[in-house]
Amino acid sequence: NANFVVSPEEIIPHPVSIFKSFPLSNNYLFFYTVASLYDKVKNYEKAEIHFKKAYKLKPDFKEGLMEYAEFLLRIKRLDRTLELVEDIKDDESLRFDYYLIKGRALQEMEKYSEAIDNFLEGNKIYNSDIRLLNGLGYCFYKIGQNERALNTLKASLRLNSAQEEVKKLIEKIEGKINRSDMFS
Repeated sequence: NANFVVSPEEIIPHPVSIFKSFPLSNNYLFFYTVASLYDKVKNYEKAEIHFKKAYKLKPDFKEGLMEYAEFLLRIKRLDRTLELVEDIKDDESLRFDYYLIKGRALQEMEKYSEAIDNFLEGNKIYNSDIRLLNGLGYCFYKIGQNERALNTLKASLRLNSAQEEVKKLIEKIEGKINRSDMFS
């Protein structure tokens, strides 16, 4: 653990620098750190360059690979996300993350049935992740399975009641269900 200070000042007179060195064999950690910092300041081009360097230096570093995959998902590089996430498929400790990231990428690609399959597999491993439940509920909604969508989204709300977008979607789905009941 260490403290890290970011200053809004362009020039800091006499900055204090305290750091631990690390062997060059671990320089991939430096690139992951820099990539993460560029991501935080929304400089996605430089973030991607550094993520690529880090990944190339140590493709079997699973934690970095997952961070890279999440980054690619956020910037909508979905095909690359799907390629990359396959590298963690066989790691039992990351199985949930595999299904979650893959499901979210497929959802963004509007491949809802495939996304549902992945979300359901992930849900078997851990059934209390609101990202997974929200994705699953949204996909059920998109393929017309409104009752399943409602049940899933309400489960997500029970975990975190401060999700305004989820509440709006639930209202929309309930409105559709009520309208269809009127015509049956």
